[in-house]
Amino acid sequence: MNGDIKLTKNILSSTHFNFLFGSGVNGKVFPQFNGFKRTIDFISEKLGKTVVNLEESLDELTGNVKDEAKEIFEEEFKENEKSVDWNNNSIKNIKKLFLKVAQIVEKTENRVALMNQINIFTLNYDEIVEKSIREIGYTTNVISPINIDVTSRYYNCYETDYSKNRFVPMFNVSKIHGEKDIKVLPGIEKFKQGFSTKIFQLLFEMKSVLERYNSSLFVVGYSGNDKDVNPLLIDCLKNGLTIIWVCFNQKDEENVKQLFNNVENGDTIIYITGDGSKDGTQLLYEEFNRIVGDNQDGNDDSSN
Repeated sequence: MNGDIKLTKNILSSTHFNFLFGSGVNGKVFPQFNGFKRTIDFISEKLGKTVVNLEESLDELTGNVKDEAKEIFEEEFKENEKSVDWNNNSIKNIKKLFLKVAQIVEKTENRVALMNQINIFTLNYDEIVEKSIREIGYTTNVISPINIDVTSRYYNCYETDYSKNRFVPMFNVSKIHGEKDIKVLPGIEKFKQGFSTKIFQLLFEMKSVLERYNSSLFVVGYSGNDKDVNPLLIDCLKNGLTIIWVCFNQKDEENVKQLFNNVENGDTIIYITGDGSKDGTQLLYEEFNRIVGDNQDGNDDSSN
C-alpha cells in the first residue's frame, strides 16, 4: 500500500461516499468494548485470566455463566446509553463531518442519482450516528439484519427535491451487528441466534455497494478486528475500491498496514493519521475542509 497517495478534490467530487464505523467513531461519548468494566471483570474472574478481546473471551464461556455475562453486558450498554452527553464534542464532530459531506455532495455538479446516496456501515449497536444525522436535517434510513428483507431497497433509492428539481443527499445507516433493541451480541454466538443468513445478506449488500464504480470507503474508529468485514474489504480493494483509513495515531496505522499487507493492489489505501489528540471524525472533517473549503466547484486542485 502506498501511503504517498493523497486525498484530492477530484476524488471527493466524483466518488460514491461510503463509511465504515467501529466503536472508536463515538470518541469519548460512548465506551468501546474495553470500557465495559463490569462485563470484563466478570469474564476475567470466571476464566481466571485477563480479558484481552471481549468477543473472544465471551466465546470461551458456556451455559449459565455466558448468559450472565451477556446480561451484565446489556445492563452496562443501557447505562452507557442513558449517560450519553449529546453536547459532547465527539457528537458535534460527527455532525460537522456529515454536514460537510452533504455540502460536498450537494455542491458538486454532474453527480448521477445514486451518487447522492451516502452509505454508512457501522459495527455499533448505539444510535448516535443516525440520531446525529437526523438532527442536522437529512433523511436517514436504518438497515439491519432484522429488517434487511424490506430495507435493502434503500440501497437503490435516492432523494429528490422536486421544488428545486435536484437530487439531495440521503443517508443509509447499515447496522451490521443489529440495533440496540435486537442486538447480535458480541462473539461467534451472533451466528447461532438465527441471524446468520440476515447478517450475510447485509454483508453481501455492503459488498455490492462498495464495488460500484468510483466508490470510496472512509474508515473511522475501526481497529480491523472483525473477521467477516476484513475479507470483504480485501475483495473490494482488489475490485477497485479506494479506502481512506483514518487512524487515531501512528500505532493504529501500523496495525492496519499489518492486517492488509497482502493486498495486491497497493495504491488503494490512503491514510489520514492523527497524533492521538483528536477524534477520527474531527481528523476527517478537517481534511475535507482543507481540500474543498466552503466553495466546491468540482475541479481538482493538484496542490491538495
